[in-house]
Amino acid sequence: MSNLTKKALLEALGVLLEKKPFSKITVGDLTEKCGLNRMTFYYHFQNIYELMIWGLETNVLEAARDCLTYENWKTGYLRLYQFALEHKVYITKIFMTIEEEHLGSYLNKIAEKMVLAVIDEKCRDVCLDEADKRFTAEVCAHALVGVLVSWVKRGMEEEPREVIRKLGCLLDGMVEKTMNGFR
Repeated sequence: MSNLTKKALLEALGVLLEKKPFSKITVGDLTEKCGLNRMTFYYHFQNIYELMIWGLETNVLEAARDCLTYENWKTGYLRLYQFALEHKVYITKIFMTIEEEHLGSYLNKIAEKMVLAVIDEKCRDVCLDEADKRFTAEVCAHALVGVLVSWVKRGMEEEPREVIRKLGCLLDGMVEKTMNGFR
């Protein structure tokens, strides 16, 4: 029941974003749209930002769920870009609402989890220092998030496959090369 309530609140947020800016949406608006009381909202989330971050993380991880290997990470990121295009109105409003520093921080945490999964899969037979893995994940996450944020700011005009192709050219082999360099 808990996830159903969270999803209902997220859906209400999406509906409300079609009508007004994120900054003008209140907890009362959300709970009224769902037919819930305010305490139900606060049982699940501290504030609307937390709901939004939960929604982003849930959708990003769902999009990339089975693509957290070295061989298919690009498929996961392509799905993420396609998700952003399908929800362009919401994504654009969310990106305009949150300060870039905070948005980058939220997205970097998600991206680092994904990159660490890829590194762990690629290097499962290699003894590698945890600090080296984290450093590599951090660098890759910053690149992935920076490109995504820039793409959204430019209006999502560039074809996602082309963006991912370019990222692949830059990042393919980076994990492997980095791992060899740290030994």
